[in-house]
Amino acid sequence: MSQKQYLVQWEIDITASSPEEAAKQALEIQQDKDSEALMFTVKEWRTGEETSVDLLDELVTKDSQIKYIKEIISIYGSFTTAEVEADTSPAINVLGDMSILIEEFYISQCVAFTYVHSTCTCESNMFYEELEPEVVEQIFNLVKSWEEAQKEIHKDR
Repeated sequence: MSQKQYLVQWEIDITASSPEEAAKQALEIQQDKDSEALMFTVKEWRTGEETSVDLLDELVTKDSQIKYIKEIISIYGSFTTAEVEADTSPAINVLGDMSILIEEFYISQCVAFTYVHSTCTCESNMFYEELEPEVVEQIFNLVKSWEEAQKEIHKDR
């Protein structure tokens, strides 16, 4: 695929005492890893075609997901896949009759259970940082379910 020339624009409204101060504030916002200012207008030079691109979903990183996981568990406590009534447990590995599934979640780590022929043969603690991004994303989604359930339980208190 051939390379194309693009003009990429990012716009933000800023109140400042000078153009330089406004530019500095914009730069700080762009460089903030937690910034959600990720909407761009991209124009192809040759055709003039403009496209709006929102990178927020793409930039939800493994690190930010782990941060969220730890934050929610620190608020509402540890949980298991059974407590969120998950359809499946996040799988680290599945090979024939052996599978390694993550089923318990704590602030700094989770517990993976190894099953052979549906019998648990061992368990091991794993840090979230050790897991593949796809597995962290599955845990992230379970934690969102846990948070929703806990908010529902605690809303009347």
